[in-house]
Amino acid sequence: MAKRILIQKKAKYRANLGYFVRKTVMNFMADKPTKYGVQFIRAGVIKGDTLVEYASKAAAVPPATMKMAVGALIDAVSYFCANGRRVMVPGLGSFEVKTRVKVAETPEEATSTKTIKQGGRQLAFWPVGNFKALVNLDNVNFHENKAMSKQSLGDEDYAVLHPTA
Repeated sequence: MAKRILIQKKAKYRANLGYFVRKTVMNFMADKPTKYGVQFIRAGVIKGDTLVEYASKAAAVPPATMKMAVGALIDAVSYFCANGRRVMVPGLGSFEVKTRVKVAETPEEATSTKTIKQGGRQLAFWPVGNFKALVNLDNVNFHENKAMSKQSLGDEDYAVLHPTA
């Protein structure tokens, strides 16, 4: 009998965020100073097939089985949320449909579909506590893109930020 490798619940995932320091010259007004900030470099979007392949390898399950399981999970969350339920996915978070409505002046108007704002229904997501901790700054390894910083800062400000020995 083959043993399955279980993912540890308290596995430490460290984010590796790239960034560069950006200089903004506010020269349109005389009393506005030059500002400096950090701009994070975002990587590309992970497609569903890549996510399914990664999860299937981690769980030692065939990719076709994992794809069916993910599809069934999405269908279940959609079904229960559409019927007014809040769905909690262990280790991930909670899903619920939120609705924005207009205020009506009479009870008859309140029950009409005109009170529901256009685009007022949306699926809301609240991550679970340990999932929120993944984006905590204590769990992030920052890697500066020095070429972009030098380009955006200019030689003088870059020399101040990165003094040479």
